[in-house]
Amino acid sequence: MIPLNRSFGNDLWDKIRLFVLFRRSYLNYVLTVCLLINVRTLAQAQQFKLGARIKLGSELIYEVTDKGGHYTLTIRVEQKSGKHFSWFRSAPFLDSGSVQQGHGIKHGIKLVNEFNVGEQYLDKDCTSIWLSQLLYDHFDRNFGKPIRIYGYGKDKAPLEMGTFTGTVSMDILVDGKSVSIPAELVECLTREGNGYRVGPDELCIYYYPDPEFPIILGLSLGFIMQLKEVRTN
Repeated sequence: MIPLNRSFGNDLWDKIRLFVLFRRSYLNYVLTVCLLINVRTLAQAQQFKLGARIKLGSELIYEVTDKGGHYTLTIRVEQKSGKHFSWFRSAPFLDSGSVQQGHGIKHGIKLVNEFNVGEQYLDKDCTSIWLSQLLYDHFDRNFGKPIRIYGYGKDKAPLEMGTFTGTVSMDILVDGKSVSIPAELVECLTREGNGYRVGPDELCIYYYPDPEFPIILGLSLGFIMQLKEVRTN
């Protein structure tokens, strides 16, 4: 039998013990480095103020994948508050229009993800591209607690969604340069005991955590939309 309390030497047991200690130290080192990189990346992302770069005429360029195929959706900022924006879809659609948001930009809980060609006025409980102030405030102040959102549109069943994971970093192009920006993740939550957990549905929304410019950065709600580029020039 090999004794367990021997000092380190050259026998097999000592080599195994050395290997285990080295492996454990190495894994801890890797985990620490990954954590530091993630913290550093997020810190760098939070230093970049996307909202400060946006002005009238700036363009938000999203890549969209749905049952109709893959295309680019370009949003042109007509009012920084989000009350008015115009849009253009690339092939195979090649259509365009504009959206006017009234009270929905403050109180909307119904996300409009389908646009009508020409000028479109949203109902007072609807919002698009921009999160309403009501939704932003809830996510910002009620971590881990859901709010009812009509994520599929105003005529669909609601979803219980909230923040649970926290802030992550996201890479986009801004005027041709790659930058990291913070992104807040909103997921479907389901009750568990006295609290909530992330639900089984792989549905989510990413938004920019700035009350002055709370745009949707990406979402997966039966289709996928993700911000890839911002042009301010």
